[in-house]
Formats: sequence, C-alpha cells, structure tokens
Amino acid sequence: MAVIKPNISIEYAGKATVVSFADEKILEEQDIKALQESIMSIIEQAERISLILDFGNVRFLSSAVLGLLIRISKRIYERDGKLRLCNINPKIYEIFKITRLTKTFDICKDVESAAEDLSQAD
Repeated sequence: MAVIKPNISIEYAGKATVVSFADEKILEEQDIKALQESIMSIIEQAERISLILDFGNVRFLSSAVLGLLIRISKRIYERDGKLRLCNINPKIYEIFKITRLTKTFDICKDVESAAEDLSQAD
C-alpha cells in the first residue's frame, strides 16, 4: 500500500483502484488541493480507470470537497472510466442527499460492494 502525501492510501480491489482518505477532516484548502493533484495524477496514469473513493475515515468535509468530487467524476467519465464512492458517514451522506449528489454519484456501502458493482458494470 503506497501512501501519497499524508492523506491518502492506494490499494487495489480486483481491477479497481481504491483511494482511501486517511484524514478524519478534509477542510483545509491546501489539503483539498493536494488531494486533487494526487487523485488526478492517478486518473491520468490509467487509460480507463475504475476508481473507488473510500470515505471510511472521514467524519467532516468542506463544501470544496464536493466540488473536487465533481471535477474528479467529470475527468474520469471524460476518459471513459468509472467511479464509485463508499463508506460514507451518515452525516456526510445527508449532505450528499440535500445537494442531490446521490443522483450524480454511485454510492456503495463498502469497498467490496463497490468493487463488485464496478465488475458488473464492465
């Protein structure tokens, strides 16, 4: 498992790349910028990425993270890839519901179900 900047780790589940957020809080602009650079770099390295973003450790995030997720999603779909989000804290999930991002993102219970969902989408 590689650790990039101190805030994400990368693993693989089948053909999917799993990015897990290590921080409980994703609030600061410099942290969000570092996340964007790291995740966009991962996306650019793969021809057609299947990416799972694991929010298991995250308890708080800023609205700027929602914007980042939309940019990540757009870039993945431009490159004919797939994206799943998982392990989202119930309070954060409520924000996704209120902002209607539950209609934009495919959200799964955990990494295993996200990987299974991606394998069925092939």
